[in-house]
Amino acid sequence: MLTQEKETKKLITGVMSLTISSFIVKLLGLIYKLPLSYMLTDEGMGYFNSAYTVYTFFFIVCTAGAPKIMSVIIAEAEARHESDIGEAIYKKIFRAFLVFGIVLSIIFVLSARMISDLIGNSGAYLSMLGIAPSIPFICAAGIIRGYFNGRMSFIPIAISEIISGLSRVIFGIILCIVSLKMGFGIVATSALTITGSTLGAFLGFVYLKSVKNKRLTHNNTRQKTLFSHEYKISFFIKSAVPLTLTGILGSLGAIIDLGIIMNNLKKTGLSEFQADIIYGNYTTLAIPMLNLVGSFLMPICAALLPALAMQSVKEDKKELAQRLNKLYEVILIFIIPISLLFLLRAEDILMFLFDDTSARLSAPMLTILAPGIFFMCLSTVTNTALESQGNTYAPLVSLLISTITKLGLTYYLTSRSEISIIGAPIATTVAYFTGFVISLFYLKKYVDNDLHILKSIFIPTTYSFAAHVISVLAFNTVSLNQSLAFILKMLVFGAIYSIVFLKYLLKSKKALQKLSKCTKS
Repeated sequence: MLTQEKETKKLITGVMSLTISSFIVKLLGLIYKLPLSYMLTDEGMGYFNSAYTVYTFFFIVCTAGAPKIMSVIIAEAEARHESDIGEAIYKKIFRAFLVFGIVLSIIFVLSARMISDLIGNSGAYLSMLGIAPSIPFICAAGIIRGYFNGRMSFIPIAISEIISGLSRVIFGIILCIVSLKMGFGIVATSALTITGSTLGAFLGFVYLKSVKNKRLTHNNTRQKTLFSHEYKISFFIKSAVPLTLTGILGSLGAIIDLGIIMNNLKKTGLSEFQADIIYGNYTTLAIPMLNLVGSFLMPICAALLPALAMQSVKEDKKELAQRLNKLYEVILIFIIPISLLFLLRAEDILMFLFDDTSARLSAPMLTILAPGIFFMCLSTVTNTALESQGNTYAPLVSLLISTITKLGLTYYLTSRSEISIIGAPIATTVAYFTGFVISLFYLKKYVDNDLHILKSIFIPTTYSFAAHVISVLAFNTVSLNQSLAFILKMLVFGAIYSIVFLKYLLKSKKALQKLSKCTKS
C-alpha cells in the first residue's frame, strides 16, 4: 500500500504532467497552423477547417462523457480493492466503444458528401474522408485514458497526447509538402494534410494500448462480479449519455451563437465584411484567452476526478466538503490573479501579443470576459465534483440553462447598435455565472452546505490587487519600450504575488496532500 507521501507525489505529478502535456499540445497546434496557412492558402485552410469543424462534433460524441465515467468506475473499484471487477468492466466497455467508433466513422464517411453540400463547402468532402478514420482510435483511446486516469496513472495519458500531437504536425506537414510537389490540387492537398491527424490519433492509441497490455491485472472472479458488471455498465451508460449531451449542447450552442452575432451585427447597419472583421477579432483575440485558461484547468480537474470519486465511496459528506474547500482554494490561488490581469491589463496583454489596432478593439471585450473566466473555472471545478459523485445530469441542466441565457442575452444585446459586439462577452459572462450558481446549488446537497468559497476568494484577490498596484507604480516613472515595460510589470507582479502569497502557495501542497488521502483505504 502506498504511503500518504507517495500518494501526494503521485497526485501532484499527475497534475503537472497533464498540464505540461496540454501546454505542449497547444504549442504544437500553433506550430502546425502557421506553415499550413502559407502552404494551403486561404482556400485550402477553408476546406481543412470546415472538415475539422464537422469532425469536432463526432469527436465530442466520443470523448465528452465516456472517459470521465470510465475514470470514476475504475477509481471506485480501486477504492473497494476490486481491481479485478474494474478490469473486467473496462474490457467490455473498451470493445463496445471500439465498435461504436467504427460505426460513427462509417456514418461520417457516408454522410460527408451531404454535409459538405449543406455547409456550402463541397471542396471539404475529401478532407472529411481523410479525418473520418481517426474516430475509432479516438473512441478506444478515450476509454484507455479513462482507465489510467481512474488508477491515477497520468504519465501514459500525457505521453500519448504528445505523441498524437507531434505525429499530427510531422505527418501533416510532410504530406502537405509531398502533395504540393507532386502537383496535386488544393482540394486533394488539404485532404492529405488532414490525414496526418488520423495518423496521430492512431499512434496515440497504439502507445496507450501497448502500455495498457503491459499492465494487465489478473481477474479473480467473485460471486458478486456479475452483479457489479451489470450495475456498473448500466451506471456507465446512464452517466455517459448526459455528459455527452452536455458536450454536444456546448458545441451546438457555439454554432447558434455565431449565427446570432453575425446576423445581428449586419442588422445594426454593418456590412458582411465589417461584421466578419469584428466577429473574427472577438474570436481570435478575446475568446482564445478564455479558452487558454480553461485548457490548463481541465487537466487539473481530470487528475483530481478519481480522487474525489474514491472519496464518494466512503459517503462522508463532511470530509468531502473539506476536500472540496481545499480544491477551490488551490484553484483560486492561480485563477484570481489571471482574471484580475485580464480585467485591469487587457489592452497591454493583447497589444503585446497582437497588432495594436486589433488589440485596442478587443481589449474591452476581454475586460468584460475576465469575470466570466473566473466563473467558468469555478463552474468547471463544481461540475467535476458533481461528476465524481455520479451526478452527471446536474452539469447538463446547468449548461442547458446557461446556454439558453447566453443565446437570449446575445440576441437581445447584439441587436442594439449602441451595444453591438460588446453584448457577446456580456452574455458569456452572465451565462458562466448562471451555470456556476446552478451547479453549486446541486453540489450543496452532497456537502451539507459546508462549502466556504468566499473565504478562498478574499485573500488571493487582496494580494493580487496589491501586487498589481506595486508593479504598475514601479515602472510609471521610467521610460521604457512598451513591450519591455509590459514584461517587467508582469515579472514584478508574479514575483510579488508569489512572495506575499508564499504561505498560501505552500498550503496548496497541503491541500493536495489532504485530497490524496482519499486514495487510501
